[in-house]
Amino acid sequence: MEHRAPAPNLVTNPPNKLLDQLMHHATQIVPGKIALLARVACVTGVARWRIYEKTPLARIWVFAPRLQGIWRNGEVIAGGRSVMDLAWFVWDPAHRGPPTIGRIRRRDRQAGPRRRGGAGDPADPARQQPL
Repeated sequence: MEHRAPAPNLVTNPPNKLLDQLMHHATQIVPGKIALLARVACVTGVARWRIYEKTPLARIWVFAPRLQGIWRNGEVIAGGRSVMDLAWFVWDPAHRGPPTIGRIRRRDRQAGPRRRGGAGDPADPARQQPL
């Protein structure tokens, strides 16, 4: 693995089997924000709590309802139902205090095409805090 970050921030969906290793490594070398898409169960486990104690989480954004299918650029490219509850785990060096926990709501499929800036969009200013 790299010994210094190639970019100031990191956003990724790591494989579950490498999650602990990536969390530890990223929190050591990334100078800015880190956002990892992982199972909600990621908040448990002794090894992970050691990481959280050294570099506290800023935010946890839980998907409700669960993500469905494979998404790319805001559009579903393959169907299917997830059996896992997923969330964005966000580290922010400027954050102080306990983590904020929020939820990302998915628009109803019958509501029409997704538009940037709408409710539930990460760019929506009405959300609690940006990633």
